[in-house]
Amino acid sequence: MGSAFEERARGLDFAGAVQALLRGTGAAAESRWMTGLRRARESNLLFGVGLHAAARLEQGHTLSALERDLYDALTTVMTPEELVIAGREYRSAVSDLGQIAVLPTAVTSRPLSRAFELQDLLDQVPVVEEQNAKLANCALVDPVSLVLGDPATSPAYAKEVRETGYGVVMASGMPPAADTDQAAPTYRATFEFEKFKCVRAVGDQGGGRDEILWTVGARSDHHVESTFTSQEFGAVSPGDEESFSTANKVAFDGLAGSYVAMTVMVWEVDDSGKKWANALNRFIGEWLSKEIWTEISLGLVSGIAGGAAGWVASLVDLGFRIIADLNLLQFLHNANDLSCQEVFLLDRSALMHMFHHKDAQWHFDGDGHHRLHVNYSGDRPVFPSGALEVVPLVSGSTSFEARLPMGWESASPAELCSFNDELHCMYIRPGDRAVMWSVLKDSAWSEPRQARSGWTSSFRPALTVFRGQLFAVIVASNGNLVESVLENGAWAATATINSRSMVGQPVSTNQAPCLAVDSRGRLQCFVRLEGTGYGFTGEAISFDRGNSPLEWGTFLDWRWTTDRAPSHAYEPSGTRWAGFRVPGGALVFKSVISGGVVDSSPSPAIAVADGPTLFMNGASMWAAWCTTDREVYIGDAHNHRDSQRLAWDTLVGQPAAVEHQGTVYVMYRR
Repeated sequence: MGSAFEERARGLDFAGAVQALLRGTGAAAESRWMTGLRRARESNLLFGVGLHAAARLEQGHTLSALERDLYDALTTVMTPEELVIAGREYRSAVSDLGQIAVLPTAVTSRPLSRAFELQDLLDQVPVVEEQNAKLANCALVDPVSLVLGDPATSPAYAKEVRETGYGVVMASGMPPAADTDQAAPTYRATFEFEKFKCVRAVGDQGGGRDEILWTVGARSDHHVESTFTSQEFGAVSPGDEESFSTANKVAFDGLAGSYVAMTVMVWEVDDSGKKWANALNRFIGEWLSKEIWTEISLGLVSGIAGGAAGWVASLVDLGFRIIADLNLLQFLHNANDLSCQEVFLLDRSALMHMFHHKDAQWHFDGDGHHRLHVNYSGDRPVFPSGALEVVPLVSGSTSFEARLPMGWESASPAELCSFNDELHCMYIRPGDRAVMWSVLKDSAWSEPRQARSGWTSSFRPALTVFRGQLFAVIVASNGNLVESVLENGAWAATATINSRSMVGQPVSTNQAPCLAVDSRGRLQCFVRLEGTGYGFTGEAISFDRGNSPLEWGTFLDWRWTTDRAPSHAYEPSGTRWAGFRVPGGALVFKSVISGGVVDSSPSPAIAVADGPTLFMNGASMWAAWCTTDREVYIGDAHNHRDSQRLAWDTLVGQPAAVEHQGTVYVMYRR
């Protein structure tokens, strides 16, 4: 139920509502919506641009493309007369106050003679990113968080959403990143709202019983969805669970490539509130369809490909925050009962997790608390594929003569392993995601074939020689690690990997694993864990498998925080090496010598798009990596100043590298 001052704030005439919003006067200054606007001042840019455009148009100025798109969209919720009033009140507030507490100076300091362009908007994204880094209700989360029953975000996020009614969540794994020079492959993405549970009622109607309505505005990089409005759920009390109508539960259904973005709003409605929810939906549909969103979408795709999660989340916030601003204006002008609004951006990796887990649970903890069950029923998200290319080098050197195309396309980085005088290669076939296998023997590669019927994955397999056999670990289609061994020229049936540290729970990941054998002859798996419930999500953890019994042991004391696929390897002396990318993109190398950890990371830092690959080159530990500029390098892990660039204009991802019969083979995707 709205507080007393919120109730008094309602019912102002339109001019009074605009004045109260811009000047922070009256009871409105104390509302949670005004609190949110002040805290996120820089994010209210587009609302300011809309007011700036209305004032400019009244004075006879020609609007920019951005201003025109905004103005036209605003006509769905304001009459021409109201837009004139809004423009005049904005002009008056700027003249009287100089600065407006809820609008960025990037707009208010601009004279009406000067238009606001798209580039001006993009120039402000870093400013918003800096602001949002300090706000708890703008969250970057691991994709697995969106499919768990517990809130995906922190308690601080929930607290800020309750205080402001608004939140932004970006779920991004981003591997493998797209080649920015090619269009991301498309697939049909479908989101269905199945049911929701009332954890805490809004209670606006008294007695803790609510009339609940859900609305959604969504788009991808290839499709703008018609706005969604659920049926109205009557007399909802705490503990009640309500199902969406089978005829009206699809919130998004269309082609996607790199992302799906949506704003989800839960309302406690009366008649006037429902009318406003419908009007706001008209604005959302009109705004997300505007031509300017083509440019915004290109920015999102480029940012996702570059791993700039904070920048992407801030651009999404800018694009959707105007909806919250308009809702406050209507709140001041008339009754509306929006309990909570959250904006989600899901990249391809996040959609892949939803594809596997199906029943995602999202928490909307505003005036009331409602747990929404979301089912991704669309196609498996498709990652970009690239042509595999290999560079043979003389062992112990960086000299090479040619880059050899393999003639195969792969949807993930490939894996290489030397075994019994043969070089084995595994990669992922685009389309059906089959795990493919080929062998180099007597200078010729065998025709690639599916390693075993039914083997599919979206991530690079891991290979190593263990106990005289070729051993493989694969990320299955459900995200769990499975193992197999090559027996008499054929791969055995897989078994799910369980670690004693997880009490029989399968080991799950959203990154490629890595295998190595230590000086004691124990097989070790190094992998970035996710969603274990054991506090290791986001960390690269190693665990081993001894000769007897043949079971995976507990997690070893070797843990690093990473956001990409890690790598590890052993020197003949027993020195262990780990290589990984830390959040933010820097390449890191660690080694254990005489029980102590040595940091051998490059200085100055090298920005990489994925984790590196460690391998022996002659008598020394070397590494191969791909930079964010899509260049593949190799170099001594002890000394990175002498690294050698092997290839450029590649598809980003973890290179494969191995020494085989006096030659080092480095494989990547073009």
